[in-house]
Amino acid sequence: MPVAALGRLRTRIADELGIDADPKAIGARVLILLEEVNATMKQLARYWEKIRESGDPKVSPAVDALNEILPLGRRWAIQCKHRRNGARGSAS
Repeated sequence: MPVAALGRLRTRIADELGIDADPKAIGARVLILLEEVNATMKQLARYWEKIRESGDPKVSPAVDALNEILPLGRRWAIQCKHRRNGARGSAS
């Protein structure tokens, strides 16, 4: 399942279960490890500009998916561990 779709699915499940839902009821924890997120996003955007055709979205679907999934946290049982410009970060 694509990462962004997983995020949307977990958001829908969390909304249906309510604010006090046990995160385990949303699904098994997913851990996403990312290195150099800023550099990766720039490379994906440059690549998309090269291959993008008329009618394609302006923003790379890969960049869009990462932007959608990075801020999700424990409520959705998705944890992103990443580094931006050499600094460790965690969106959980």
